[in-house]
Amino acid sequence: MNNNFCENLRYLLWKREPDHREKWRELITNWSCNDIVRARKLLNGAEPNEGEIRNLAEILNLEQEILLFSKLLKPEEILFQNINYLFHGLDHGMKGEYAKALGVDLSTISRWRRGKAKPTRFHIDKLCIKFFLDPELNLEEQPLFLSPTPTSIAARREWIKAKLDKLSPSELNDLFPAFHRLLGDLDGVD
Repeated sequence: MNNNFCENLRYLLWKREPDHREKWRELITNWSCNDIVRARKLLNGAEPNEGEIRNLAEILNLEQEILLFSKLLKPEEILFQNINYLFHGLDHGMKGEYAKALGVDLSTISRWRRGKAKPTRFHIDKLCIKFFLDPELNLEEQPLFLSPTPTSIAARREWIKAKLDKLSPSELNDLFPAFHRLLGDLDGVD
């Protein structure tokens, strides 16, 4: 499996639509394969066929070899883009709370997000804990911000809210018993 292709594709999609991951499949569908299911597979690591490679390279104005084998994402970009991604969905008050929990000033987080300063290993570990990330995740090497699915708490909440808002009344009615079993007693009220 060509991991460079998948990362490059996600990176190019992110450059075009950093705040709208839900559009990524649609873009791939329009660019290369005219099949939303196939687009999802490409986004999740499936090997592209020759026609898909040719179409994507042409649309993206890249040589096929670059799309397939180069690493378009620079390693020094990963950490600050990950931090920016994690903090992006938080409102200003929450950012302040996170800064306090990390023991830094809000301006320090701003510098981390812009790549103007690098957090210490201690702060990187605390970021993973604070955002409920897998402890094995390396924020300096793994481009979390390129994930086709939401990974931060704020992004997951927004994803769930958006999905709930799109449910028809009958779909909501069908799913409500499962939601009630999962979430019904979280606040002590049924």
